[in-house]
Amino acid sequence: MRADRPLIGAVIFLGIGLGLIFGYCTGTTGFSAAYPFSGSTLHVDFTTIGPAVIGGVALSAIGAVLLIWAILAAILTLFSGPQVTRERVERVVERYPVATTADGTPYTEVPVVTERKHFWSRPPAKTRD
Repeated sequence: MRADRPLIGAVIFLGIGLGLIFGYCTGTTGFSAAYPFSGSTLHVDFTTIGPAVIGGVALSAIGAVLLIWAILAAILTLFSGPQVTRERVERVVERYPVATTADGTPYTEVPVVTERKHFWSRPPAKTRD
């Protein structure tokens, strides 16, 4: 299970949801620092009005669910080990020319004298001595 897609979705949905909630917010904040520290206060009061309330809460809830899903997927990926999927299997396709040599033999039947050093070529078959 991959955790990257639900994590990206969670960030997008949480960002849009909280952006709607705080973008349409009308409220006040207050902070006072005092000595002794037990006298310090932080007061945040915000009120969101309009359709941003329903939309912001719904998008934030979807983002929270996707975030939980991404965390569970990441934990499962930690313990399940590497998995080989079709996306990760690299397929190498060799290209053979259709043209023939001067004597009429197709190039595919001509023995190769030099070893190809391209990064996309398959390594030569190992022989046991």
